[in-house]
Amino acid sequence: MELTITHRRLLSLVRSGLWGEQPDFCLFARDVDWAAIYGEAARQTVVAVAFDGVQALPAALRPPRPVLLSWHAASTRVEHLNDCVNACLADVVGRYRAKGIAPVLLKGQGLGQYYRQPRHRQPGDIDLYFGGERQADVANAVALSWPDATVCDEDASTLAFAMGGGMVVENHLRYAIFHAPRNRRAWAEFARRWPIDETNECLALADGSSVAVPSATHAVVYAAHHLLRHLLHEGVGLRQVCDVACLLRACGQRVDADALRWAMRRLPLGRLLPALWGLMETWLGQPVGLLGVDSRSRRARADAQWMVNDIMQVGNFGHDTPLRRAITRHGGLRHNARAYAMFVRRSMRVVRICPSEVLAYPPHWLAAKLAGRPV
Repeated sequence: MELTITHRRLLSLVRSGLWGEQPDFCLFARDVDWAAIYGEAARQTVVAVAFDGVQALPAALRPPRPVLLSWHAASTRVEHLNDCVNACLADVVGRYRAKGIAPVLLKGQGLGQYYRQPRHRQPGDIDLYFGGERQADVANAVALSWPDATVCDEDASTLAFAMGGGMVVENHLRYAIFHAPRNRRAWAEFARRWPIDETNECLALADGSSVAVPSATHAVVYAAHHLLRHLLHEGVGLRQVCDVACLLRACGQRVDADALRWAMRRLPLGRLLPALWGLMETWLGQPVGLLGVDSRSRRARADAQWMVNDIMQVGNFGHDTPLRRAITRHGGLRHNARAYAMFVRRSMRVVRICPSEVLAYPPHWLAAKLAGRPV
């Protein structure tokens, strides 16, 4: 399936916004449905990045004034939300540090710092890792003592709580989740060989301090894992691809290529990474063959085309798809059976990318649904 002209225009604007280059002017010469492009940018949570691309267009090719004003207002809201998340992050890390606890920041603002315009990445929750079960238990106990923190979700590996202003912080006991036992063992070995904090990578905080973020090597493999997990379960949005592209552009020279090759052999990333690289090369201007990943094979090109089509179809984490609505709503046996059937159909579409995880997940998902446990 070919991308629509609206999707091609959006991708051109996002590429321009990411790297500060000119969009493809020819795409915007006539019959441009700017409302549709703006709607897709919002659905893919790249509204501010795409607006940077809009501003790189000549005045004659820009959207009509009402769309332009709406787009500007939405981008300003993204900037404000980033300021709020940054302030909350500095506050939470400061509270932990006062108790002698040193978290590692996963994803989120840690990846946002690699964007050309960090405040234009759509922010989400604050995800923290504490180095193991004992440290996570201590951190959770500290968080539960805060009068302005309210638990909003909890499972075997994560405690999520809402802070003032609606910011959500997630404390992770485990931050990489695989369902196939061999993949869990491979991840444990990867984390031992290339620890999450093996170098002094960090993010500067709003209060002048800093917080640790994963090393470049660990960050690339973990970002790929996170993208894979959501791709398998409900789909990913364009923002997640932009995260990997900006991470590679900023830190690629610090990534251990041997570690990446090891991860492609032992972790379920051997088919995902060539497809992801191919997508970024074709649509986001990523250099070809970065870190030795071969994206030119027939299979990689076909997978890259499938992936970009899927991203444009499902949007950000599939939030507006029937599958996402079904799997996040509890119901009776009939509802669960329908949701499971929808999930099986999704699994059949993505099995090409990672068969080991696809085959291992449905029994776990069905058992959790029938028992009323979080999936």
